[in-house]
Amino acid sequence: MKRLYPEELPELVQRRQRKLRRRLLLAIVAVAAYLVAVVHNAVTLEERLRAIQVLERACDSLEGVRARLRQQLAREQAPERIIPLALELGLVLPEHPPQAVP
Repeated sequence: MKRLYPEELPELVQRRQRKLRRRLLLAIVAVAAYLVAVVHNAVTLEERLRAIQVLERACDSLEGVRARLRQQLAREQAPERIIPLALELGLVLPEHPPQAVP
């Protein structure tokens, strides 16, 4: 074990202080980097949540349009509408409904 002499003591104290300052600076930098990462993740998450909300609203709107189009298609395909139009054109109803051939 090395014996410390009084003239070496201030140099040792300074070296320890420098080492402590470096560690403290490194800890501060690490905490700052962590905070920057947390804030960046929060901002990114918020942006993505807003994008999801926009897409959900668009999806809801499209589902409404789809439902209206299905109702319109059902009205257009209704026999109550087609039969009178067919009779006006001179078409006749078959005696037996057609059968699908497999």
